[in-house]
Amino acid sequence: MALAAISRLLPIWMAGLPLNKLEAEFLEDSANLGQCEYARHFVLRLVPDLAFVAGLPARLLAARAKKSGKEPQLATVLATLGSAVREGCDSPEALATRINCGRAVSRVGARKVFERLRKFASAGNPTESLKLHGIACAQQK
Repeated sequence: MALAAISRLLPIWMAGLPLNKLEAEFLEDSANLGQCEYARHFVLRLVPDLAFVAGLPARLLAARAKKSGKEPQLATVLATLGSAVREGCDSPEALATRINCGRAVSRVGARKVFERLRKFASAGNPTESLKLHGIACAQQK
């Protein structure tokens, strides 16, 4: 039963949508969303655990490479997956925008900034590092 709810809610969370969209997906009658109790429970209780599990493959591969004396060469998507799940981002680029915008800008606001900047992003290579550049993040109203 939990897997069905997680599989419905996680894509909505990672698309950067607001909590009322999560709540509407969870409830059958979306007329009375209230304080988004179920969505908040999902975000505060389940997302951290899901982020931990999503980050395990990168940690295991890095530990394996370190043990063999090699420098870990992780794909950017894999290296940032745990953080992307925690922050509600569906790509390393969206995560970089979210981090660069800071906590003064909401998750939904950072997503709007990312959507505006997306057309200017050039393709990178699969193992490039996640370096933050000066992205201007105006607070959304």
